[in-house]
Amino acid sequence: MGSWSPKVIHLASKYATTSYDTSDTSCGFQLSRPLTIPSEYEFRISVLCASIPYSFYGIPKPVTFTAGSTNAVIPSGNWSASDLASKLGQAWTATLSVTWTPQTGLFTFLNKTASPINILSSQNSTLLGLSTSANTIVPASGSVSSTYFPDIFGTRFVNVMSTLNTECITAGSTTSGSGVLASIPVNTNPNGMIIYMPNNLVHSKLKETCINNFDITLCDSNMVPLNMNMCDWEIDLLIECIIPIGEDQIYNENPSGLDLFSSVKGYKIKRGIL
Repeated sequence: MGSWSPKVIHLASKYATTSYDTSDTSCGFQLSRPLTIPSEYEFRISVLCASIPYSFYGIPKPVTFTAGSTNAVIPSGNWSASDLASKLGQAWTATLSVTWTPQTGLFTFLNKTASPINILSSQNSTLLGLSTSANTIVPASGSVSSTYFPDIFGTRFVNVMSTLNTECITAGSTTSGSGVLASIPVNTNPNGMIIYMPNNLVHSKLKETCINNFDITLCDSNMVPLNMNMCDWEIDLLIECIIPIGEDQIYNENPSGLDLFSSVKGYKIKRGIL
């Protein structure tokens, strides 16, 4: 296969044609002219570079922990382990003290009462390193530590999801038929800027031969849309056309829009890479 006349499409959320949510996480971009190729050729798309603010939260939604009959509500945000221990200790001050030990990375729950206290299990128990299937029993006047390393570090990768039909093996859950164009490692701290400039591009083959628009959603590792909190992101896409090796023909028809070959009628396609 050979490639020909690549195009770079710059997508900036602040210039999106449509914002599908209030956080600027999912945006649509309408092209002024469609990208078209003959049906026997193929598009190939890659994320050339990206600039994404780390404005989403490690704990994206408020979570509730229950010890005995007392609830502790943790608001959404970028919580450190020590801050989380302090917040829980304040909520459970009459029954439990909560500490976090940096050397071990574990939480410790100390029972201040003369009766056992249950910390109820839930899907959020992973944040504390506790079981998600069984309650944690803190014995009377005793203590219990996390059974495994707490998972409070939030999103490790930002997945760039597209509604274009790709042959990506990672199918998206936000839109039927979509796939991941790039999985970008989070390489900065909260409130920083995630910069992505890969040494080797990941190429995805598209099933479309005409592209009128791009719908892009930024997701976490579980394909759940991130809350970008209205911060602007930018992504450059590289679009290439793949033609069969050995093909030698004239593209005779006037392009109906911006095609990837030439806007000049009768431009000759030569063999291989032009």
